[in-house]
Amino acid sequence: RIGLAVLLAFGLLFYFRYVMKNISTVDKKAQIKKAEPEVEVAPVAKVKAKDLILEVRTLDTCWMRVKTDERAVFEKTLSKGKSERWRAEEKIELRIGRPEAIEVLINGKRIDLKRAQVKRSLVITQKGIEGR
Repeated sequence: RIGLAVLLAFGLLFYFRYVMKNISTVDKKAQIKKAEPEVEVAPVAKVKAKDLILEVRTLDTCWMRVKTDERAVFEKTLSKGKSERWRAEEKIELRIGRPEAIEVLINGKRIDLKRAQVKRSLVITQKGIEGR
């Protein structure tokens, strides 16, 4: 009987010392993982303070051609409800088939094409906007 009691005591000691210790370690790791929410960060394109950003939204179907810093980057007819965006360091040239069919934003600010006297093209630089 004493041998059985000693064996049972060692068995309980082993159980509490090793098995319970491992269980509490697993619980702590699980708690740590739960405490850290997973956050997915989308890459963001950096915009320099001096960059020019042109956004065009179509109110109706319209053909347009865009040059950024003297390079042709876009020439297409966009259907109603579409939008496109371009970036340049020094100059953006926009040639428009139907100026009344688009809305223009430069660095987030809406430009009134009639007030800018835009007939078919627009040149945007750091100095300002010129309608042609």
